Amino acid sequence: MGYLKKTLALLGVAAALLIVLTLIALLGENSNRAPLDRPPRVGLASVSNVYRVAQLTGDPSINNTNATASIWGTDLGSMFDHKGIVFLSFGDTFAGYGIGRDQGNDWRSTTMAWTTDTTPGDGLSFGGWITDSANHAKELLLDDSGVITTIGTNGVSVGDRMYLHYMSVNYWGVPGEWTLANSGWAYSEDGGWNWNKPAGSQWQGNNAFGQVALVKNGGYIYAFGIPGGRFECAKLGRVLENKILTLYDWQFWNSGSWVTNDMGAATCVVPAPVGELSVTWNDYVGEWLMVYRNEHTNRIVMRTALNLTGPWSDEIFIIGDTDSDDDDVYALFFHPWYSSGRDVYFVLSYWTPYNVWLMHVTLNVASSSYRP
Repeated sequence: MGYLKKTLALLGVAAALLIVLTLIALLGENSNRAPLDRPPRVGLASVSNVYRVAQLTGDPSINNTNATASIWGTDLGSMFDHKGIVFLSFGDTFAGYGIGRDQGNDWRSTTMAWTTDTTPGDGLSFGGWITDSANHAKELLLDDSGVITTIGTNGVSVGDRMYLHYMSVNYWGVPGEWTLANSGWAYSEDGGWNWNKPAGSQWQGNNAFGQVALVKNGGYIYAFGIPGGRFECAKLGRVLENKILTLYDWQFWNSGSWVTNDMGAATCVVPAPVGELSVTWNDYVGEWLMVYRNEHTNRIVMRTALNLTGPWSDEIFIIGDTDSDDDDVYALFFHPWYSSGRDVYFVLSYWTPYNVWLMHVTLNVASSSYRP
């Protein structure tokens, strides 16, 4: 009898261990899925109440950036949270009318502001800028030889480090077309004041991850990538949080499985054309949200998915078309603090007058019932 009890006990331990190991394997394989503590709903049906809240940059703007940062015009403003502060990474920045270094307008590649504003309904007030002198926003990323401009496309926080993905533009073509010398990763260990660009952390050429939308989930950093321009499809890569700078550790999604250290194997997860993009999890809808500019229709659109790998829904129109005053909008980026509810806030760039606005949209779900 004693032998039988011991045998049964050992079998019980073995069974429990097998269950634990199976769960660990499943969690690792499915880390691209919805956060496990958030029950997903049926999904998004439509959007409404799309409107401008406030102009954030330029003159006039609620942040008076001409006086506080020597910024007359800028764009982008992709956001990420680092230790309870939201940082905004802006693109090509200048202090006077006209675009281009040769016009003598204090051209800067990538500038950065920060905010802790908790009332987006009346705008987004900046707490300050990363500066190099009084009231002068600092150029954060210096250009490599032969590069026209170096622009941060999205950032992420891991521990004490801030990481910023950038693209190095070497040719501007017709609207919506540009090519890259390379793209890569910069990091800061002092809260964004100084940035390092390791040469070994660059993908060369006009690669598929020239512009990215970054997502932290399940111990990984996921990157939805497109090359320079706005006419290609979006692909998906990932890497462990502490391996961002180690390019050979990156994995790329290939029609159902992950392939390591082979960007060329990456397949499309969202069809072309995809412009600057942003991705976030939304509790109210119970799905991932992706937004980008469709260059063929001049519209900012949204797609949803239960898993980061897809399938992604059809496009849902948000703003902009060829018959409206909003046909020159681009680069929608979610606010990390205010993108999980029904009312979502984001920044959006207008080519004319080349500045950034805080925007609002209401999400309408198809049903309040939960997925099975």
